[in-house]
Amino acid sequence: YQPPNDWQLLIQFANERDEGHYECQVSSHPPLVFLVYLTVVVPRVEIVDERGGAGGDKFYKAGSTIELKCVITKVPQPTTYVTWKHGQRMLNYDTSRGGISVKTDLKIGGAVSRLYIANANRYDSGNYTCALADVAMNTVTVHVLNGELFVKILPQCNMEAPQDGLH
Repeated sequence: YQPPNDWQLLIQFANERDEGHYECQVSSHPPLVFLVYLTVVVPRVEIVDERGGAGGDKFYKAGSTIELKCVITKVPQPTTYVTWKHGQRMLNYDTSRGGISVKTDLKIGGAVSRLYIANANRYDSGNYTCALADVAMNTVTVHVLNGELFVKILPQCNMEAPQDGLH
C-alpha cells in the first residue's frame, strides 16, 4: 500500500509460474475491477555445435577445432556481456593456452557468441558454460579423443549377443 490510496502487487523473483491473469478489486460502490495479464520473459541460452546439435555431450578428434555457438534469446533488456567458462576457469583472450577466440554479436533481444578452440587436445575436455551476465546459462560437455574408440550406448538400444555366440 502506498498513500494516499494506491495498492501495488509486488512479485519478487518472478518466474514463469507467475505468468497469468491478475485481478485488482476496489471496494467501492459500485465495485471496480481491473484485470491485468502478466507476461514473464525468461532468457533462453542454448549451446550448439558446428553441426547444429544442441546440448549434451560433444565429441572432437585431437587436433581439430572446437566450435561452440551460444544462442541467447528472450532477453527483455539490452544484453551487456556474454561469458564462456571451461570448468570454473573464465576463458579470456590472454589465456596461456592460446588458440582460443570468442566472437560475440550483441543484438536486441539476445546475442550469439561463438567459441573457437584451435588444435584441441585432451586438456580441452570438460564442461563449457555460456552465461548471460548472472541471469541465465547453459553447459555442454566436450570430449577430445586421441583416436580411442568411444561407444555410447543409448538407453533405447538393445545390445544382445546371438544365441550361438558373438559374431
